[in-house]
Amino acid sequence: MRFYVDLSYADPCPNVVVEAIACGLPVVAPNHDGIPELVGDNRLLADESIDVNDYQSRYVYYTTCGYEKKVMLLLQDLSHYALQMRSRAKHS
Repeated sequence: MRFYVDLSYADPCPNVVVEAIACGLPVVAPNHDGIPELVGDNRLLADESIDVNDYQSRYVYYTTCGYEKKVMLLLQDLSHYALQMRSRAKHS
């Protein structure tokens, strides 16, 4: 089973997230701009509260705080999230 992790920070409507959803892939992404509306289920969205220009902090954030936890949550029930995304793709 596959999933997609989007690390874009300032993209209001990333096409790659739309394409992942259309393929029925569960998406882990930042919780900002239009992504929550695209994904629908906010449990897999990481809250970012870092300075975009501080790359060292950004690296630490991605690897320890937000995304790692969301990926681990996703892996606990990957088939459930995959079915959820396929359903969302069909009804959108």
